[in-house]
Amino acid sequence: REFTKGDYRFVYWGGPGSRTDWHSDVLHSFSWSYNVFGEKEWIFSVPAGDTPDTCTKPLQQVRLVQKAGESLFVPATWQHQVTNLTETLSINRNWITAANLDLCLNCLVTEMAAIEEELSAWNEAGTLFANYWEAKESMLRGCVGLDMTAFFLMVLHHVLTILQKHLPRISEPLFESGSQLLGPSLTFDIVRCSETLQHLMEDKIVHLLSRLSATLDCPLKAKLALSLGKAVVDIAKDL
Repeated sequence: REFTKGDYRFVYWGGPGSRTDWHSDVLHSFSWSYNVFGEKEWIFSVPAGDTPDTCTKPLQQVRLVQKAGESLFVPATWQHQVTNLTETLSINRNWITAANLDLCLNCLVTEMAAIEEELSAWNEAGTLFANYWEAKESMLRGCVGLDMTAFFLMVLHHVLTILQKHLPRISEPLFESGSQLLGPSLTFDIVRCSETLQHLMEDKIVHLLSRLSATLDCPLKAKLALSLGKAVVDIAKDL
């Protein structure tokens, strides 16, 4: 929550017939919805079959009715439309985990590209806004509630918190491997997060150092954050 525009917890109320347009959830996040009272119809557009090429999978519609007291999990990127069949009150929550970090990053990269295209349209030479990194990060936050700097720091903070809490100090003897000490769930988190951090640091299109320096307003802090990110990647390779 400290890294995003909000905590993405919502209360929805609507009368009979009110509905959403087709959409997938913000930042390609997971979500759940709990009906306090009323009934609503959900229509999902999902890939049919298990063919490996997700781009060419035919789509099929899945319909279901959610009643009072029922909770519904919505997978990341699933397009859906929701219609209140009666007056309905529901509570909803969106969240990002290590399992969908790559989808969230894809969302940010897509929005980042759209911002660059928009800025280029205002300047044919494409150089006027080339170094406006703080403004670009601000526009990214305005579009999806998160920017590249916050995303990088959020992932880095998560890994460092796990390491600090669950691994022994360097001065203490280590008789077990890191993966044995952490267990499969936390090891998965660290490996997935380190892959994301490495991708961000190596992607020339993202310009992570420039974004960090502009948003943190301190090149030294930016370089320190990158150094910590590289250290995390090295630790993950040994798990």
